[in-house]
Amino acid sequence: MRRARVGLCLSLAVAGLTSTCGPALRRCSDGCFDDAYCDEPTQLCVVRPTQCRPACSAALECRELSCVPRYASLQLLAPIRAGREPVKIAAALTLSTGATSADPETLTIVVDGGTLETASGAPLAFLPRVDAGYFEAFATFPADEHTYELYAAFPDAGLAARALTIVDSTAPRVEVRLSPHETRARDDSGFSSFDPQAPDAYRRDETVIVTVDAPEPDFIVGSLELRGDSGVLQRFDLDAGCVSRFDGGSCRQQWIDLWRHPMNAYSATASLSLRVGDDLGNFASIDGGAIQITRFKWERRFRGFVDSFALTTKGNLLVHHTSSIPYGTVALSPSGAIRWNYEGNGNRGHLMVGGHATNPVLYLAEQSGTGIDVSVLNATNPQLGPITGVAPTFIGATTGAPVLVTRDREYAYFPLVHAEGVSTFCFGGDAGSRTSTFRDAGIPPFATVMNPTASGDTISLPVLPDNSVVGGALFTVQGFAFAEVVSRTSQPNASVVTAVPISATRQFFSVSDGGRPSSVVTSTGSIPIPLAAANIVVGSTHAFLNEARGLEPVIPTLCSLPLAGGQPTCIDAKTTGVPILGCRSGTSRTLYAASVKNVTMSTDYRVVALNEASLEPEWETPQRLDEISSAPLSLDCSRDSSGNGQAGQPGVLYTRSYVSAQDVDVLRAVVVDSPGLDDQAAWPMEKHDPRNTNYLATPLADFSCP
Repeated sequence: MRRARVGLCLSLAVAGLTSTCGPALRRCSDGCFDDAYCDEPTQLCVVRPTQCRPACSAALECRELSCVPRYASLQLLAPIRAGREPVKIAAALTLSTGATSADPETLTIVVDGGTLETASGAPLAFLPRVDAGYFEAFATFPADEHTYELYAAFPDAGLAARALTIVDSTAPRVEVRLSPHETRARDDSGFSSFDPQAPDAYRRDETVIVTVDAPEPDFIVGSLELRGDSGVLQRFDLDAGCVSRFDGGSCRQQWIDLWRHPMNAYSATASLSLRVGDDLGNFASIDGGAIQITRFKWERRFRGFVDSFALTTKGNLLVHHTSSIPYGTVALSPSGAIRWNYEGNGNRGHLMVGGHATNPVLYLAEQSGTGIDVSVLNATNPQLGPITGVAPTFIGATTGAPVLVTRDREYAYFPLVHAEGVSTFCFGGDAGSRTSTFRDAGIPPFATVMNPTASGDTISLPVLPDNSVVGGALFTVQGFAFAEVVSRTSQPNASVVTAVPISATRQFFSVSDGGRPSSVVTSTGSIPIPLAAANIVVGSTHAFLNEARGLEPVIPTLCSLPLAGGQPTCIDAKTTGVPILGCRSGTSRTLYAASVKNVTMSTDYRVVALNEASLEPEWETPQRLDEISSAPLSLDCSRDSSGNGQAGQPGVLYTRSYVSAQDVDVLRAVVVDSPGLDDQAAWPMEKHDPRNTNYLATPLADFSCP
């Protein structure tokens, strides 16, 4: 009996029906405990099993004493396209229904035909787990352009996933196009907008549109740099907004205002440098070519002598000249086009634009065989007819431009010199009714010049040792009419006095005697200056005295005199004539002058831009300004097609030069960085303002666009 029981225990144990034999063996009739059940064939209570035998692997889960798959699927998440930049490779495990996770630390990742590398360059063989059921790494593909098969594997679970990635390591191919510059012109009237040294250059005041066009649609990023000799001048992020010329291509564009980058030169070359990229992170640096930039705007040639020009408040340039075809006065638009011609008497003369805003008036005083002819014309278009009350011819010789004095009404004064002395001619009235009046001041030489509109108001001029007489260009202070003083003698270096009003109480007089060094006479005393004869302009803090003649080997040629007091700073700038003060951003100002490379009548004349504070040159014109060059004659702000000022944009400087071989005067327009005349200066140019009023109170805001 014992042997049979032992055999039963062994058979039950093998069958897993009980854990023990002996006294612990319980029969069904005794009732089974909760953790056991009744085995019907043996009528014995059998303990329920709690673990799979053998134990399941981590990829399997023991369920109802059976090892079943824990994960239902594996998905590989790889980009369809990749470049040379690292891309994200990911894999995701999906749990079977009701299963719990037991994620591995890594999944195996392989690529057919190459090796994936981590961002640091190490071979990538495993995807690390970063979250429950999610594995991720950044990797780079082999450099060879190819379609690669990727495999992610979870061997224990018997799962694998496949993905295809196309490797494209070629940066975008782009086409760079520049918008054309404004149309250049040349005609038989002597006009040209071609820079003779750089006919295809863009002007300093123009805008260039840079178009970057790619035949592929994946061009998504790009930057553009404009570079000069000093490095990066401007940098832009390319904007969309243009249509590609390629089917399915992508286009980016950038507008470049050429005046917004520094350019201390008359002409310069700026290069375009691009960096372009696609959505795969493939980038390339591309040479976008070069942009040649010039300050030359236009020129017009006159067969004869240009002796005076003035600007209207709309920027029309009025030029008086002695050309035979046609002679007289011509009006030029800011672009250099002829607006109208007015034929005068063909002799030399002076222009001034009156101050009526609604009906600007042009005063023209011309020499004639018997004296002067004075015309008062519509400044916008004299073909509409002269203004009523035009003055008749007067005996005498005009010595300078008219002077505009505005009090209750508008008056223009004309200086006349005849054998008996000096007279002033006054033409005055308002816009609707004009009268002519001749006033003989009746003054002896070097005494006073009276104000004809206010009896008894006088002011004295300095008396020179050689008994000089009044003549030359008039100027005004507080409504008083003044005049330049010239010597009676015919000596080439005769004594000269030029004067510029600074304020109601202070004036400058530059005195030269026989070519010897000059002195500056102010209301507080006399200051020696080392110039033979000086022209004066007055800024907000300094007066600038420039050599007037340029015939003698005078060194220095330019002086800066502080208005607050002190001695002048003088340098050898090799300049001559009357300079002009232009405004700049902030407190910076530029002094524009005619540069003479050799003061002893060299034929190499140029225009030079000088820093107001240091007197250092900023740039100069490279071409010879022919044989005889005047100093810059006028300065205006940038204007639109209607003549309205354009704030912030560069202005234009007008200069004149003479070519004796062709007997022509050349009027040139040069783009400068100053957005107009310095409207903070007391007396920024000859005759005070571009209208030639010689009047201190004439506003400068019409010619300055800060």
